Amino acid sequence: MKAIEVVLAVSVCLPALAQTGIIMSGSANNKDRTIHFSWETRLDPASPPVKGIGGGVVVGPSGVHRYMTDSSAHRIFGYDIEIEPLKQAGTFNVTFRPLSLPPEKIVSDPASWTIVPLPVYPAPQTVRRGDTVAVDLFTHTGTGQKIVDYLHVGDWKPRGVPAAGPARDFSVQDVELRITKPRISVNGEPEESANSIAGISGAWVWFYLPDHGRYFLSILPRPEFGFRKAGGIRGSSLNFTIDGDTVSMDCDDLIAPGNAAYNLYVLHDPAWRPQGPDGSYPGVRFYSSDQPPQSLVRH
Repeated sequence: MKAIEVVLAVSVCLPALAQTGIIMSGSANNKDRTIHFSWETRLDPASPPVKGIGGGVVVGPSGVHRYMTDSSAHRIFGYDIEIEPLKQAGTFNVTFRPLSLPPEKIVSDPASWTIVPLPVYPAPQTVRRGDTVAVDLFTHTGTGQKIVDYLHVGDWKPRGVPAAGPARDFSVQDVELRITKPRISVNGEPEESANSIAGISGAWVWFYLPDHGRYFLSILPRPEFGFRKAGGIRGSSLNFTIDGDTVSMDCDDLIAPGNAAYNLYVLHDPAWRPQGPDGSYPGVRFYSSDQPPQSLVRH
């Protein structure tokens, strides 16, 4: 079986929202977007909120390694998934296996962590575009709540599990930014490590630049989080200057909806690094979510 070669991975840790139970979401896709893998991780039941849950994916030619961490018990849960497109359009073979990623690729102190097998690994199966596959990850030791991945294969824009709660009017808070095949330069110098990134979208978008920390982007002022007006968005391009650096980005598609030029508000967190064995990564990483990330909510 030839697995997809994935070149983008996005993982977002969110507060455990009482309304939806979503604690994490993310996606990965191959370079030409012919295959897309996305997930939402949910609590069941959705309340009370839990702490100490993290995770993400590591992706490559051999498939996708999906992992979750429970810092309260120093346990790692997860699985490997291989996705093979079939001749019939919109159908895929999906195979699950035990997580083969070693702890040292996930946490900074691997000797104190244990990889725990899932209760059940889903059988190999054929799925159609838009289908949902549920994977039970583990039961939280403190609350007894189940933590479940809901997976989708095939769509560039994840369909997601139907939103909970009553319907409401659309608001400016719902407007998404879309980053597609970004080409980034910092102070006029191209950042080559961004060239393999296919794209993301969300109401909240941020990215990590090596040696510069992370940048949150918004077309809303968001003064309650400390955003500063630092630049603008024009069609498929944006640029901003903050803390002495000028960052420019050109994309393949419109970044914000509509044809107007928009002010761009930026929050810079220069000390932030992706979680990993040594806290350093050689390339750009993009993230998105529909809710403010937990690190901002704490402030």
